[in-house]
Amino acid sequence: MTIDELLAHSKKEYIAKIGNTFLVSPMSEEIAESISSRELDKYFQEFPSEMIRCLKNTPNVVEYSSDMRSELLGGFCIKKEEHEFEGQEPKTFEVSGLAPNFFDHINFQVMWPRKNQDVPSWYSGEVAETFHILYDGVIFLAFGDSFVGDRSYAWQFGLEAMNIIKCCFERSTLWKVITTGPIMLHPALYFVFLDPKIDLTFPNSRESHGDLYVFFPYQNDTACEFTVRQFFHSVAYEVKGHYGNQLLREEIMKTELNFRRQFETLCSLHRNVVKPNSWNPVATKKRYSHIGQVRNGIREAYELYVHLMDMQAGITQERTCCRARLAQHQFLRPMANYFDEQLSDVGQTDFSPILQGLRFLEEETRMVSTIRSNLQAALIGALAAAIIYALVSVFLG
Repeated sequence: MTIDELLAHSKKEYIAKIGNTFLVSPMSEEIAESISSRELDKYFQEFPSEMIRCLKNTPNVVEYSSDMRSELLGGFCIKKEEHEFEGQEPKTFEVSGLAPNFFDHINFQVMWPRKNQDVPSWYSGEVAETFHILYDGVIFLAFGDSFVGDRSYAWQFGLEAMNIIKCCFERSTLWKVITTGPIMLHPALYFVFLDPKIDLTFPNSRESHGDLYVFFPYQNDTACEFTVRQFFHSVAYEVKGHYGNQLLREEIMKTELNFRRQFETLCSLHRNVVKPNSWNPVATKKRYSHIGQVRNGIREAYELYVHLMDMQAGITQERTCCRARLAQHQFLRPMANYFDEQLSDVGQTDFSPILQGLRFLEEETRMVSTIRSNLQAALIGALAAAIIYALVSVFLG
């Protein structure tokens, strides 16, 4: 049966979006990368109770679970530039720290009327006003009553869920609320609960127009909500792994940019080294200072390149493992290509021209240094010979 034919037998439908909102505890990058697992557990122990406190103090939250465990799977190192506006002036600041990777999640229900929502003026259709949100401090799954067929609303639904999460949790002093791209998975999710008598193997997931439809047998509304929570638990590992790869991809892109900029700086310094100038002692001293900067800069460029290759090798290996896992996943198998394409641009840049340029600069710097050393040796030799000659002339006078 086609998706349209299956939808005709629907008893209950939910629209859903999956995205990220990191609760980042600020700390230096050095501490974040060196913290032990035991220290990590202790550090994030207060997060679940603080999350529940935030929900208690949010008026629109009408229901929430209060039994989130503090068991950790690890943490995410975050280093991002955030942008805010003070009046008309943009303000940029850097946030670095750790976000917890909890095994468990919190679920809550929010009444969010249309008047609170930033609905586009062109959209005149119905909107969900009751949001069910599953959230673990890193990723969320938001679901509400579905309007299957109106695909234009799905992204807006996800944006409203992100606004709700921000409103609930940004008031805490324990963390900063940060998102990273892509802020949501592009496919919309449709949970469709069918008449159990339908001749279909449950659960059943299918892709259509880039969205994912997941079919379950209908029992009752309470069982439907429980099924969605079980779905979130089963996909959370892969989704968080995807966002971990996206953070690494972002770091790779930054390192590529820094590598190019380092090479451009070296080229500029090299022009100052080879630029003709008079035998002015000050100009000559400045010129030779550029040689030292070029030499140090070449070493830093190679270090950046090695770090870049190491990160690319890591993400390439993880991409291969991810493809293999998703090919066997009960729900995400139809989305395997989507996850893979998000990392397809990593490792595609050809750095051989820059490496050739670095080797040229290395040879040029070595040659200039050799000429300088030979010149200094010749001058010292000539000076020594003159002194010896003078001394011999005096004594033999």
